[in-house]
Formats: sequence, structure tokens, C-alpha cells
Amino acid sequence: MKKKTLIILISIVTGLSLILGAVGLTYSWISSNIVGVGNDIHVIGKNLILNYTDSLAVNETSLVPGYSVTKTLTVQNTSTEILYYKMYFKNLINTTVTDLLTYEITGNKTVTEKPIPKSQSSTNINIFEGIEIPANTTHTYTLIIKYKDSDTIDQTSDSGKTFSTTIEL
Repeated sequence: MKKKTLIILISIVTGLSLILGAVGLTYSWISSNIVGVGNDIHVIGKNLILNYTDSLAVNETSLVPGYSVTKTLTVQNTSTEILYYKMYFKNLINTTVTDLLTYEITGNKTVTEKPIPKSQSSTNINIFEGIEIPANTTHTYTLIIKYKDSDTIDQTSDSGKTFSTTIEL
């Protein structure tokens, strides 16, 4: 009976060790794919690096007419094959009432000025997808987000509204 109990105990300890080892390896792989110091953030996935040259997040809690922020980012393919990517607003919250909060993006793919979708709770919204990036190539983008000043639209309904998001691949 003691021999059977010992075999069961060894089996349980071995099984738990394998599970904990797999979890540890998975965590170390995931955490090694996000690197950066300060505002220079890199997000790595299947040989794609998203590099911000300034702050990662946009977080404005009191929008005022004339507000504007510009983000410069690059997408780098470090592989030896053609890859495809999409870019999207992650955890987007936009509580404005008017369509005066807009974005535009220029670079390897251009999006002319468009209203930022409204969202009371955190959501992900595609900017574009299916962008081909050849091996060992870098795409550079400039994203401009602005809350336009209008002489014809009453903007008081947007007073105190918030906007926050990050840009992700």
C-alpha cells in the first residue's frame, strides 16, 4: 500500500512540476516580447516590432476645441518573409457627442481625416488591416488626433468629455 501511495505522490509532484514549468516558459516568452524604456516602447510579435518615439497612450480627460496630439510610430519586419499586419485603436473610449474628434494617419498607408468612433466603454476599433510589409522593412506613420474648433456646431455638449486609447498591431 505504501508503494502505491508513493507512486501516486511522485506522479502528482511530477505533473505539477511540468505544468509550472510550462507556465513559467510561456510567461518568460510573453514578457520577453514587450520591451522598452520610458517613452520608447516596442511591441514584438512574429517578427514585427511596433516602435513609438513618444508616449504609448493618449489620455485626455477634458477635451477643449483646438486639442491636437501627434504620434510617430514605426512597424518593423525583422523576418526574412513577407508579413501582414493591422493597426487598431486598443481600449478606445470616446465620450464626445459631436463628430469633431478626428484622426488621420499618413505613411505607408494613408487614412484621411475621419471621426473617431464613439464608445462609452473600452473597445477595439480597426484603423486598417491587411498591410503587407516585405522582409527586413520598416514602415513609418504619423498619426494626428485632433478635436476641431467649429463656428457652426455647438461644442458645449462635449465639455468635460474624455478620450483615451493606445495604438496596437
